[in-house]
Amino acid sequence: MEPSLKNPIKIGVSLFLLCYCVNCYSQKHLEYRLDAERSSINFEISHLSFLTVKGKFKKISGSVVTNNNNIEYIHAKIAVNSIFTEDKTRDESLLGKAYLHAEKYPEITFKSVKINNQEGVLHGVLKIKNVEKKIAIPFTTSFVKNKHEIIITINTTVERKAFNLNFGTMDSFIGNRIHCQLKIQGSLLEN
Repeated sequence: MEPSLKNPIKIGVSLFLLCYCVNCYSQKHLEYRLDAERSSINFEISHLSFLTVKGKFKKISGSVVTNNNNIEYIHAKIAVNSIFTEDKTRDESLLGKAYLHAEKYPEITFKSVKINNQEGVLHGVLKIKNVEKKIAIPFTTSFVKNKHEIIITINTTVERKAFNLNFGTMDSFIGNRIHCQLKIQGSLLEN
């Protein structure tokens, strides 16, 4: 039996429902592109037990997908060569083979595996140099400009030795725990 086009009301209602469902899905699932200009990735680590070295990374990229105001997925890449500690000699040293080896490992990456939005915990894989580790990090989320922008705030600690960040002869003078404060901002991708 061939489909009948004799009932335009049924066809119109079907098309309306299809468009409505597609629109509802797109309203629930939103994708944001991470913005390096408005994000901040700061860190600090103890040095000689009584000094603190502070620094930041200036470049981040990636995306966040939300579903009904909950983060569903996040993928972030930090450009290693964007490190800045206000000491050019130190930065060049950190980028060298003995430390971050930026030429061979140009990115630090994080990919979510599971996200508990109610408890505010991101479970995912952090990769520094050639080492991948599953980690759980606390986060908070806020939306601004009528959900056209998302802000994710993270305060956590990473143990550098777990990622083979060994600093040779200076290793015993540098703390193992890197304290990280991130404020990651993303802009809504328009469909």
